Amino acid sequence: MNLTSQICKVFEAVVRDEIVELLTDIDITKEKVSAKLDRLRDDKAAGADDLLPRFLNSIKKEIIFGLSRGV
Repeated sequence: MNLTSQICKVFEAVVRDEIVELLTDIDITKEKVSAKLDRLRDDKAAGADDLLPRFLNSIKKEIIFGLSRGV
């Protein structure tokens, strides 16, 4: 299945309120979230969410559990 068809499938599920069923097989662990946060460079500008990488890195321990599935 290519990316476009995956996106379409997710969009259709959102429209039908079935997104939870589609997202149950995604593996988001604390280790993966931590590794992604570690890759953020403190000297870069904020993203679309207006959160500076320096800020995210400073609260990393507090947000890892909430961003992961607690595994």
